[in-house]
Amino acid sequence: MRLDDAALSRLRAAVREPDLSRTRYRLCGVAGTGGMGTVYVVEDAELQRRVALKVLDIPDAGVEARLRREAQVLARLEHPGIVPVHDVGTLPDGRTFYTMKLVQGERLDAVVSRRPPIPSGCASSCGSPTRSPSRTRTASCTGTSSRRT
Repeated sequence: MRLDDAALSRLRAAVREPDLSRTRYRLCGVAGTGGMGTVYVVEDAELQRRVALKVLDIPDAGVEARLRREAQVLARLEHPGIVPVHDVGTLPDGRTFYTMKLVQGERLDAVVSRRPPIPSGCASSCGSPTRSPSRTRTASCTGTSSRRT
C-alpha cells in the first residue's frame, strides 16, 4: 500500500504532536516548525492563557541539554525584545519542552522578502555596529526618516 503526500503529512504531524496528558497544557495548534523541533500554541489551563510551547522532535541528549540551557538563559534575561520563559520540563512522552510568551506576528523571512534590496554601498555603512551613521546616510539607505514625531 502506498500513501499519498497528504496522508504522509498527516501521519508525520500526528507522530510529532506532543503528549500533553498529565500536564496543564492543551494543544491549540502549530505556530511553526524548525530543523530540531516545533513550536505549538497551547492553552495553559492553570493560568488561563495561551502560550507557546517549544518541544524537540528528535531524541538526542545533547540537544535536550542545549534546549534546557536555552530556556534557563532566556528566563534570566529581561528586555522588551526578549520573550519571557514560563516553564521548562519533560513531557509524558519523554521529550524536553519549555513554554514562553506567545507573540503574534509575521515571520521575519516574510517581512524581509517584501522589502526592496539594500542599495549597493549602503550595506557596509548603514547601521554599522562599530560606528554611528549619520541620520542622512541612514535615511537614504533604508528609505526611511530617522526623525521622531
